[in-house]
Amino acid sequence: MGMFTFRGVPASGGVGIGRIYLIENSGYEKQAGKINKLQPDEEIGRLEKALARTLEDINKMSSTGNGPVRENEAGIFNVYKLMLEDIYFIDELRKEIKENRVSAEEAVEACFRKYVSGIIDSGNSYMAQRVYDFNSIGQRIKENLCCTAVAVPTRAGRKHIAVVRELTPLLAVDLARRGVTGVLASEGAGYLSHSVIILKAYNIPTLNCVDFEAVRKFSGSKAIIDAEQGILIIEPDRTDIRKYRQLISDNFKRLQAILEEKTAPAFTLDGNKFSISANISNLEEYNIAARRGIEGVGLIRTEILFLNGKKIPDEDKQYRIYSRVAKMMRNGQVIIRTADIRKDKLPEYASELGNIAVLGSKELKHQFEGSPYFKIQLRSILRASHH
Repeated sequence: MGMFTFRGVPASGGVGIGRIYLIENSGYEKQAGKINKLQPDEEIGRLEKALARTLEDINKMSSTGNGPVRENEAGIFNVYKLMLEDIYFIDELRKEIKENRVSAEEAVEACFRKYVSGIIDSGNSYMAQRVYDFNSIGQRIKENLCCTAVAVPTRAGRKHIAVVRELTPLLAVDLARRGVTGVLASEGAGYLSHSVIILKAYNIPTLNCVDFEAVRKFSGSKAIIDAEQGILIIEPDRTDIRKYRQLISDNFKRLQAILEEKTAPAFTLDGNKFSISANISNLEEYNIAARRGIEGVGLIRTEILFLNGKKIPDEDKQYRIYSRVAKMMRNGQVIIRTADIRKDKLPEYASELGNIAVLGSKELKHQFEGSPYFKIQLRSILRASHH
C-alpha cells in the first residue's frame, strides 16, 4: 500500500486513479445584524434579485449537458425551480425580513434552518438526505446575495479525484459532467441522496464521511479511490497502481459484458431460471436500474411519494406514477408496497390525517377501516394494473 490510507463509507462503487483536487465549498460574507426602519425594502429588493439570479443559474445548468442521467438531473432542477418560484416560500422570506428586521442573508438562513429542522425531526432516513438538497439551493441564494456564486473550477476534470466538504446535487452534477475519476466527501454523499444517484449513473466511485482536513494537505498528490473497500490510498507505490489499473480494466470489461447480455435470461449455475428485479423509491432509481437490464420491479416504496410532497398525493397523481412504471416495464412484474403514513412518520400532514389512530397499521383490516388514503392508493394501483 501507499504512504497514507484513509477510510470512508462507500456511496457509489468503483475504483479510480487520479490526483487529489480540493474544492472548497464557496462561501459568502454574512451581512448580519438588525436593519433600521428604512432598509427592509432594500433587503427585500436584494433578496428578489438573488432569487432571480439563482433561478437563472439553475436554468443554465438544466439546459446544458447530455449525460446519462439527463432525466434525473432535470427532476432535481425542476424541484429547485418550483421552490424558487413558490410564492409562499418567497412571502415567508419577505415576512422574515419585515417582521424580524434582519438582513436577506439571515432571512434565508432562518427559513432554511426551519425546513431542515422539520426534516430531521421527522426521523425519516430517506428525508434526512434531503437536507443537502435544501442546503444546496440555500447556499446558492446566499452566494448570489453577495454576487459570489461560482462554478466548480474548470481544472477539475478526468484526471482528478475531487474532495469536497459537503456534496450537494448541484455540485454533483458539475463534477459528473466534468468526468472526475472519483469523489470524496465529508458529508452529503448518503446512499439515498440525490447527489449519489447522479454519481452512480455516471459510474463515478464515491466515498462519504472522509476527513476533509486530513486529506487537504495532500492536494495534488496521486491517489487511488477504492469505493468497493471504502479506502483512499495516497501516493500509492507502483505495485498498487499496477494492481488497480488491472482492476479498473477488468471491471470495465465485466460491465461491458453484462450490458451486452442485459436482455438475456438469467440462470443459476445449475440451470434454474430466475428474474432480475430492482427495488426503487423513485423514477430516478428506476432509470438507473433499467439501463442494467432489469426484468421487473421487486418493490416500489410508495411512502416516498408522500414524503416528497407538500400534501398527500391524490388518486390521479399516484396513478400517473404507478402506470408510468408499469408501461416502462411492459410485461415485467411490478410490486407496489402500500404506504405506512402514520402521523408520527409524516408530522407535516398531521392536520390532514386528523385523529385516525390506526392509519399506517400493518393489518389490512385496520387500514380499510381507518384510512381513506389507503383506499385511494388501492384504487390508483388497480387502475395502473391495467397497463
